[in-house]
Amino acid sequence: MKLYLTRRYTFEAAHRLIGMRDRHRCSRPHGHNYAVELTIAGPLLNGLIIDVGDLDVSVAPVIARLDHNDLNEIAKGDGPISILAQPSVENIARYLLEALGFLSAKSMGAWKLHRVRVYENASIWADAVP
Repeated sequence: MKLYLTRRYTFEAAHRLIGMRDRHRCSRPHGHNYAVELTIAGPLLNGLIIDVGDLDVSVAPVIARLDHNDLNEIAKGDGPISILAQPSVENIARYLLEALGFLSAKSMGAWKLHRVRVYENASIWADAVP
């Protein structure tokens, strides 16, 4: 049997998509209230896959880097953040998967990060799977 636990986080951010056709509405600056779901897979230890409090502490700095920011501006940094040079929902999911990759490497249990899902709104989302 496989067991999964999903935790939802939210952040608000602005962006504009690069290279869109003329007058495309997403080429203008705008914002979204994003939701992020992290799905953790693993065995139960003491009835839990992971202590959600420990997960929250690890994830908070990564989400805080995006929250209330212009994603195009923060993408000017080095490393995984540069993925956001084109801050599509797909690239946000990809960035979060890379930025949170350290989670599976931690010795917090026998679990692993199974999926990152990012919702741009209720009808558009992207998944990144290791």
